[in-house]
Amino acid sequence: MLGQIKKFLVQETEITPLQQKLETVATSISKFGLISAVLVLLVLLIRFLIDRGVTHTWDDGQKYTQLIRFVIIAISVLAVAIPEGLPLAVTLTLAFSVKKMMKDNNLVRRLHATETMGGADNICSDKTGTLTQNKMNLTNFWNEKLYEVDPYIKGTLGDSFPEKYHEILKQALACNGSATLQPLFGSKTEVALLEFLQNRGEDYNTIRDQYLNSNSIKFPFSSQRKRMSSVLENIENGLPSKKRMHIKGASEIVLESCTHFHSFEEDRVIPMTATMKQQIENEIESMASKALRTICIAYKDVTGDEDFTTKDNKNVYEIEKTGFVLLGVLGIRDILRKEVKGAVQRCRSAGIKVRMVTGDNKITAKAIALECGIINPQDGEALISTGPEFIEQTGGVVCKKCRTQECDCPRDKETAKKKGKDVRVDTIANAEAFDKIYKKLDVLARSRPEDKYALVTGLIERGCVVAVTGDGTNDAPALKKADIGFAMNAGTDVAKEAADIVLLDDNFASIVKAAMWGRNIYDNIKKFLQFQLTVNIVAVAMTLISSAILQEEILTAVQLLWVYFFLACH
Repeated sequence: MLGQIKKFLVQETEITPLQQKLETVATSISKFGLISAVLVLLVLLIRFLIDRGVTHTWDDGQKYTQLIRFVIIAISVLAVAIPEGLPLAVTLTLAFSVKKMMKDNNLVRRLHATETMGGADNICSDKTGTLTQNKMNLTNFWNEKLYEVDPYIKGTLGDSFPEKYHEILKQALACNGSATLQPLFGSKTEVALLEFLQNRGEDYNTIRDQYLNSNSIKFPFSSQRKRMSSVLENIENGLPSKKRMHIKGASEIVLESCTHFHSFEEDRVIPMTATMKQQIENEIESMASKALRTICIAYKDVTGDEDFTTKDNKNVYEIEKTGFVLLGVLGIRDILRKEVKGAVQRCRSAGIKVRMVTGDNKITAKAIALECGIINPQDGEALISTGPEFIEQTGGVVCKKCRTQECDCPRDKETAKKKGKDVRVDTIANAEAFDKIYKKLDVLARSRPEDKYALVTGLIERGCVVAVTGDGTNDAPALKKADIGFAMNAGTDVAKEAADIVLLDDNFASIVKAAMWGRNIYDNIKKFLQFQLTVNIVAVAMTLISSAILQEEILTAVQLLWVYFFLACH
């Protein structure tokens, strides 16, 4: 896994948009200066020949001095035409913007990211912690009816749930996870469950000590698996093994693995019928439409002799795929940051398209996107897709030369030179399908790291300047590929190393401020060029015209160089 990520991090550094524009400007100015110098020299020489021919003074001893003076003037015109102070002006502007960005919680790791952000026209943002506060709270629980839970009120489990189900709920909420409250560690979703138990007077460490030991089997959560499970010990379930497997994860995935339902109202386990499954799916959709993250929790009793090793190519174990009893659906709320809606609106006004890339399901993602203004309710063109759907439509990322996902083409010039091969260039397999959807795509739900990387690759291929946020190790390839990678301050070291800028407050509004200071660089450089080129063009034009009409230059070579010196020092 880490080896694959490392391959993606070895990529050639591409020229930035500002560098491209400055290169174009420098080339044009150089051509202008050279042409002007040649014209001045030609005009002076022609007048020299005409005057000497009319007066027949070819033997004048001053002729060589005049010719040398003409050459010096031409060289001076060339020197004045080129704005030598431009690199210094760019560097000073970048340094000034970096300092200002630091005050706005943007830690710039690579200087070029400052100016590149000024040209950004697409932002692919995570939801959790960037658009939202990343302060998860358990607010709802469904089991045939919806239980409203106040996460802040201290009390007992009896205040929220029937007493006979307290033990199994404690097992599901406390034991199937690795988060801790002291010190604070782990997924914010798991932390929310532990905080709920703590506020209800339950000690999660005591519960874990009762049902887990150092040999307990655990299958951790990953963005690919979308679930996690643990095998608990010492369960009074009537089996000699006293073992029970708990699972939790993405609601539609865990629900698919359930064959029974534990009814609180009937106090029994009943088979999962198609009608019942549809009812649960409707309830999940209803909770998700209220911007709640929905998580299913389920369990099944095991003998201990089952196969806990066989898994598929997505690292999902066979024992996790079926036979579970659905315990309920959790509704977890992550409050939107109050400044996000205004920041998204400012991006729209500035011509920057904001896309949300999240691991939540489509309905929850849509609700959040509507709430923060990424999707306009009146916009019938908005498209919400899931990661797997997106990859299925576009074919994912392939090598441009080999047309395969995996190939031996190196990703950097140095290795390519050693192997005598071309540098690998990533491209979207089905470019036509990508072209049809990318302009309308506002939300990518149930997104995996490879989905984010494919989206960024496709956008950059189409000439977009893309900023991407990420916090996990798996986000590193997309952060490296993007024109500007924003790592969360709470993210992993690998993500920070791959990123260009670290968001110290993990806030989307800070990205908008980075775009503002990036555009400030462009504005300052435009003003500098306007000032310098105006003087340069006037000086060159005066010299050229005076040479043609008056037969002598208005500004001598020394005076031209003084103008150049003044501009360079300004």
